[in-house]
Amino acid sequence: MSGSESVRGLQERAARALPAEYVEEVAGWRLRHSPSCSWWVGTVLPHGVAGPDEWGRRILGVEEFYAGRHAVARFQIRGHVPALRLYEQAGFRELCSYHYRTAE
Repeated sequence: MSGSESVRGLQERAARALPAEYVEEVAGWRLRHSPSCSWWVGTVLPHGVAGPDEWGRRILGVEEFYAGRHAVARFQIRGHVPALRLYEQAGFRELCSYHYRTAE
C-alpha cells in the first residue's frame, strides 16, 4: 500500500467514525456537512478520479452543495494532488500546515 493510499484509507475510516448529518456521494467525492460539528465533519473528501476538464465542474458542484446549507466549502486533500494549482488559482488558501483549504 502506498503512502497516499494509507492517507486516503485513514481519511475514509475517520469519516465513517465521525458521520456527518448530510452526506452526498458524487463521482467518488464525499460531500459532508453537519451544522453544529467540528470542521472535519463538514469537509469534502475528493477521492474519486477526475480528468482536468472535470475539476471545475466538481468544484462548482461542491460550492453549490455548501451554499445550499449556508456553509463554506472545505476540502480534505492529500499531498501531490494534480489539481492543487487549480484550487490555488480559484482563491483557496491554506489555513494550517496540512492541506486544508477553504474558499471565501
